[in-house]
Formats: sequence, structure tokens, C-alpha cells
Amino acid sequence: MTGVDGVDKNWMAIDQTTGPYSNYIYNVMTGGSGAVISIEVLMEVLHLQELLSLSTQALPGMMSAVGPGPTNISGGSVYVVTHSGTNAAGIYSFYHSTDGGATFTLKSQQTFSNIIGTEISGRSTVSNMRTRPYPMIAADNSNGPYRGRLYLVYASNSPSGSGNKSDIFSRYSTDYGATWSAPKVVNDDPNPQTNHSFFPAIWCDITSGRLYVKFYDTRRVPTSDSMDVYASYTDDGGQTFAPNQRVTNRTFKIKISSGTGANYQGDYDAIQSVDNQAFMAYTDFRNLNYGAYGAYFPDYAMRVLPATVTAAVDSDSAFVYVSVPSVKAYEKSVKFTAAISPTPATGNFTFRFEGKDSLTSYPDSLKLWIITSGGIPEANYTLTVTGRGPRGIPVHKRTATVTVNGIVPVELSSFAATSDGFNVRLDWSTATETNNRGFEIERAADDATGSLSWNKIAFVDGKGTTSETNEYLFTDKSISKPGRYLYRLRQVDFDGRFEYSNIVDAVVTTPSVYALHQNFPNPFNPSTTISFSLPVESSVKLSFYDAAGNLVEQFQKGVLPAGMHSHNQAMQNAASGAYFYTIEAVSPDGQNTFRSTKKMLLMK
Repeated sequence: MTGVDGVDKNWMAIDQTTGPYSNYIYNVMTGGSGAVISIEVLMEVLHLQELLSLSTQALPGMMSAVGPGPTNISGGSVYVVTHSGTNAAGIYSFYHSTDGGATFTLKSQQTFSNIIGTEISGRSTVSNMRTRPYPMIAADNSNGPYRGRLYLVYASNSPSGSGNKSDIFSRYSTDYGATWSAPKVVNDDPNPQTNHSFFPAIWCDITSGRLYVKFYDTRRVPTSDSMDVYASYTDDGGQTFAPNQRVTNRTFKIKISSGTGANYQGDYDAIQSVDNQAFMAYTDFRNLNYGAYGAYFPDYAMRVLPATVTAAVDSDSAFVYVSVPSVKAYEKSVKFTAAISPTPATGNFTFRFEGKDSLTSYPDSLKLWIITSGGIPEANYTLTVTGRGPRGIPVHKRTATVTVNGIVPVELSSFAATSDGFNVRLDWSTATETNNRGFEIERAADDATGSLSWNKIAFVDGKGTTSETNEYLFTDKSISKPGRYLYRLRQVDFDGRFEYSNIVDAVVTTPSVYALHQNFPNPFNPSTTISFSLPVESSVKLSFYDAAGNLVEQFQKGVLPAGMHSHNQAMQNAASGAYFYTIEAVSPDGQNTFRSTKKMLLMK
């Protein structure tokens, strides 16, 4: 089936609404003589109907658009703009249909544009690249405040005349193309008369009414012989445009064809969006050929580092950082997932994002743990991290290599926990260590529900790499109430890999006597922790004295339950020297009293 009968510049608009002409396709194309336009409609039943030809199309290129009708009918307005006149004084003719393209009314003819760049052989050019001179239109089909507005975007020299520099202009009409607003310049380069902006493409988001504009721009190159793709948008009906964003990551030469004539390069490009997330397609000459490229806008950058990590075949882990180092007008969230390939013949990879799997502000990053289990075969595996915005777009993928080998970083010989009143002593030993940074000590309280919440309470340095037996000791003095406590070691390598030990437990009981413990650390600077034990509920007062017996500070701790308690004492404004601290505890019935004093040393 022939889609449209013509020879140049085929464009179409689709009715995306639920109105009476839903899914109609309005196809326009310049005819063979260059003086007629064919407007055809492709309906849902695949019926192709040529509607009319218009004599106002004298120069190549025209466009169609769909918007709401005069009585607010979704898809009730069909627009066509044709291009005639000359490069120096282009004439835009605006047509409007309210019956699904069956008939059209000429609403106005406007002379808005002039030459783009330099005229060569009757063509507007930039660095010998023929620029697209014809207008681009879009209509607001959203339910936003500018519903029904018709937009026009075009390129034109400013000031006019061959050899000057071009800008991107935007106008709008609120009466179906009969009258138009004053022009707004879309490109925001500091010195627009020193470089070119040309080849615009536009799209109006049906969910929000946001108008997107994409264009070529030479602002990064003083000689204007190379260019990038830039983009912007307006959320206020074309009154103002967001700061331009450079979309391409590499500036490329404009002229790639031989000769001095008007080379035809990159005529067809477009931008479309859904829910304020756009994607554009364009021609890119960075490899000195006609490359077809695509890009999201707004968009975010994504990285996965390091590029290579190592893990053992079983009960081991490694991590990578996933980051969004920068954005281009992007304000939404990014959610990450991870996958490994190939799938190992035995064993499993599992993934855990530390704290969160999404980012909402930028720049920011998160940590992804890769955990091995079940004896994974030694090999190199590819980790693929995928980032997705809402509705799955934009989507970006980055990879890293996970090298699995049989090295066990730490061979743990023993691990035990014993209770000494309100303190728990942890002892463990290693037979060998490889690249061992140390041990994070994690504790969880047994609350009889079966749900454990692990918390890091300390870190003990490892021995790096050694084949000798090493003994480790840590005493947990931070327990505040009786109960059963669980402990595990999280051994961490210098490259971020980790593995967990088995779990041990200890039971802490209520103290049988009052006690004031030695502060820790001692000597200290500038703060230290003081612990004390209460066999029964008691009212507690802590007092601090200098070496001469003068009261420095006093704290009424109030009535505290039986158990182990602690107090952090900061003395950053005190002078170095010996100090004394005293506890006075009295039970509510007055039957139990306790007073004790200990010495501590502040060293600055």
C-alpha cells in the first residue's frame, strides 16, 4: 500500500486522543512538482484516503499536527502548515480542519523566516550543510492550562541576511493559527550572533502540555564548522524556555561530504515524549558518516565502579558503587536492578543494595553487594546494573566484571561469646588471613519474635595477609538491659569483599550489686564513657570534680531501672589533668544506697 504520493519531506501526525478521530494518521508530503501537497488519512481500518492538494506548497517541507477542537473535542483540530515564498522571505500558510481532515480552512499566511546561515544555490546552509528551512508545528492535547495552543518553531538568521547566524524561534497561536504571538528565542547561548542554532524538531507532551524543542547548535566551536545537539522545553505555554542542555557527548564536524555545494545531511530527525520524558533521534556525524543516534531528554548519567571485583566461590561477597554523577534537567527517581551472566552451573549470585535501591537527588550513589553461595565455578562473570526512571524510562545499563576464584580470604578457627555480668567477651582466632582489613562486630537482641535486627557495634583491625595463627578479643560494654544477645563477625577485605561468621550468643543478667566502672577510654580527650550497674531501680546523680575538689559538673540522671547504664562525659573546655567522678544512687524505698568515686585523666 502506498502511504503517500510525493517525492520529498514525508511527515505525519497521529491522533493520540480518545476523540472521534482517534488513531487517525495525517500524512503530508511535497508533490513531484514542488507546488502541491498531498494530505492523506490512514484510519483504523487501514483505509487510505487522499483528501486534498494545496497550491501554497512551493518550497520543500510541510507538517501536520492534531489538537483539540473549537468545542473542546479531543483530536477535533487538524493543522497543516505549508512553506512557500523564498529563503529570504518564507511564507507559512496555516490550515485548520475540524472534520478529521475532510476539509481545511486557510487561517493565515505569515512571513516569519529568512535565510538560515548562508545561501548557496538557492539553499540555506551552515558550513555547506543544507539546513531544513520549513516550519515545525505541534498542538497541546493535554488537559493542562494551555490546552488547544498551537506551537510553531523555526530557524532563521538574526539579524536577517545571508552570511549571518541563525537562532531557533518559537511562537504560539490560541485561535487555531489565525494570529500568532511575538517570537521567543529558544537557544540561550551567551552570544547568539557568533554561532548557529538550526534544524529544530518539536513535540508537545499529551500528559502535561510540555513543549520540547531539539536542535543543532555550534556554540562550542568559534568557527561554527562543528556542532552538538541541544534541547530545551517550556512549561508555561512558550513564554519561557528551560536552560538549554547539551545532549550529545561529542562535538562533530558538520561537513562530511566533498564539494562546495549545499550538501544534504541529516534532514530527518524527531523528538517525542510520554509523561514528560522525551526521546530524540537525529543524524550524528562524529564518525564522519551518517550515523543514526538517539538520546533521552531529560536524562541522567550513570556509572558502576570499580570495573572489576573479585569474590570467592562460596560465602563471599564484593561490592560496586552505582552512581548518578550528573543529570541533564532530570528531576525524577532512578531505580536500579542487577543481573549476572552467564548463569553459573552451580551455586548462586545474590544482590543486595545497601540501604536503598533508588536515587532521588543528584549527584548521589549507592552500594551494591554481590554475594556468592553454593560453590560457583571459577570464571569471569558480567554484572549488568540497570537504571530505570518512572515508567521504565530513561533506561541505562552499565557493566562490571566479577571474577570468581577459590581463595578463602580468612580461615576462622574459633568464635565464642561469654558473659561476665553485664559485659560480653568475644574471642576468635584465625588460621590464615588474605587481604583482611578487619572484622565488623554486629549484635542483635533476641526479642523472642524470631526477627533479628543486626547493628554494627565495633570494628577490629585484621592482620592483612598472614599464614600465622592470630587471636582476637573484644569486650562489649554497651549493653543496657538483661537478655540474650547474638553476635556475628563481618570480615571485610581491603577491596570491599566480605563474609559473615557463624552466630554466637550470650545471656546477660541483672547485676547483683551496685558498681561504678572505670571510664573508657582513660586517659581521654575530649570525651569518655562512664558505666555503672544498678541491682534495683534507683535514683542516680553523677558529679565531676577537679583535682582540688571543686565541683565541675553535675547530672541528675533521675530514676533508672535495674541494669547496666552509661554516661558520656565531654570535657572539651576543661584543662588537662586529673578529675574525679562520683555516683550517688538511692532506691525509691530508701533501703538501698550507694556512693562510689573513681579517678580519670584528661590529656590534651
